[in-house]
Amino acid sequence: MANVKKSVPKSITFRVSEELEKQINNLYDSKGGAAEKIVPAYFELRKYSLGEIKGFFTKEEVNALTDSLNGIIQEVDFQANKGIAIAHLYDFQQYESGISRHGATPDILLDKVNKLTASQVYFLQEEINIFWGKGKQFDFLYDTLL
Repeated sequence: MANVKKSVPKSITFRVSEELEKQINNLYDSKGGAAEKIVPAYFELRKYSLGEIKGFFTKEEVNALTDSLNGIIQEVDFQANKGIAIAHLYDFQQYESGISRHGATPDILLDKVNKLTASQVYFLQEEINIFWGKGKQFDFLYDTLL
């Protein structure tokens, strides 16, 4: 039998709001136990949500979505809200011709976003936020979304 190295768990510390702490305490026996369930679940949800929408948007639509979030700092409380995402994109088109200038059709893109689940909306925008925050190349987004 080959020697298999087990990974050693790492400790990390992060701050949460008082409200979030209350929610964690209401659902879980311990904060550590909560983190051990919640953090891996985030990455599973990310994988499945992005996998479900891979190929759903055209390159032009991905470019428009990405441009629409350039310089925007989103509140996590609103990031899964499809209505807010649609309103933001509507305004982006209305005031900047932001969707059509990328060669995408506004009504089609808005309809596509309207068909997404809350999880898909959240992770689509999160992927774009990662793109902007990490200075990634467009291939990063295209590989994930197209």
